[in-house]
Parts: sequence; C-alpha cells; structure tokens
Amino acid sequence: MLNKFFPKKTFYILILIILFAVFSLLAYFLGYNKAKRIYQSVEGSRANPADFGAGSEGEITVKDEKTGKESYLISPTMPSIITSTSGKISEVNQDRIVLRSDGYSFADGLPRNITAVFTADTITFNKNQSVHWTGNSGLKQLKPGMNILVEGSGNIRGKIEFEAKTINMF
Repeated sequence: MLNKFFPKKTFYILILIILFAVFSLLAYFLGYNKAKRIYQSVEGSRANPADFGAGSEGEITVKDEKTGKESYLISPTMPSIITSTSGKISEVNQDRIVLRSDGYSFADGLPRNITAVFTADTITFNKNQSVHWTGNSGLKQLKPGMNILVEGSGNIRGKIEFEAKTINMF
C-alpha cells in the first residue's frame, strides 16, 4: 500500500525532513529558554569591580535607588574589568616605569601617574611588534617621553601600581 502512493525513497526523505523540523524546533525553543534565563540572572545582578580585584583610586560610587546600597560606577564606558591603559612615560626606573595615564582606567576619568612594575615575564614589543624583549631587557628599550600601551597581569581598574604583562610602543 505504501509503495502505491509513495516510492520507498521519497518516503524516507519525507521522514528525514519531518525529523529535522522537529529537532530544529526543539533546539530553538530549548536554546531560547536557556538564553532567556541567563539574561534574567545577569540583568538582576551587577558585578562589583572590587570583586574582580579593582583598586579604589578615582572610583565613583553610586547609590541603588531600590536597595540604598552604594557600589562603584559600572557603565559601557567603565566596565568592571580593565586590563590595559596607555600614556606617556615620565620615568624609567630599575624595575618599573612611571607613565602619565590617559585616565581611562579610572571612573572619574582624570589622568594620573601610574607605575607599571616589570617582572621576568613582562614582554615589551617595538612599534610594529616585529621585535620583543622579555623582563628587564625590555625596560632598557623604554625612554621618557615615549607613548606606550600597558597591559596589566590582572584587573587594573582604579590601580596606580600594577605588574605589567605586556608593553607596546607606538
């Protein structure tokens, strides 16, 4: 009877199409609900920068209208975690550099002197990143007045001294 209406090959293709549609719909609705739950859990809580190792220098506190609790400012331009900053070198010392930062790693946005401490793992790159130096040998390449980008080994938000992971000259 089945062969009368559908050839065997057409029947199998039809079954495969129906199974594909059922699995696609199932995956869509399960994925949608999971994404909705994740969004709702993130929406209800705001990450405190201090929980991620941020410093307190230049922080702006805001008061939650519902709970009355004060916390550090978090916005699209001031996230909880900041890993790099840029500025002009003002001093080169034995194991650290002092630079005048642009202020982007501080909530109040004011420029400050920041100290980047070199470790044995700090990597310094030249302007086009074709050459790099490790540890204090990279420190010898830096001179006052140079503009650099410094990546910290952790969260540098609100910190005026931190360990440098990488230095990029530009």
